[in-house]
Amino acid sequence: LRLWSGIAWIIVAGIIITLMLKGKEPGDELRGLITVFAFLASAWYCVVQYRKEQGESQS
Repeated sequence: LRLWSGIAWIIVAGIIITLMLKGKEPGDELRGLITVFAFLASAWYCVVQYRKEQGESQS
């Protein structure tokens, strides 16, 4: 699970870095994109952590 979490963060970081290297100014569209990615990554991480805790409590 940690591996997938790490891969997700690498993908998000890669997208942000790519957009920055293209020289785009952080406009509303880019801010919205980053916000959505941050929200999805955070929500996904919370779900993964919750499932991990549920699995540990069951065993």
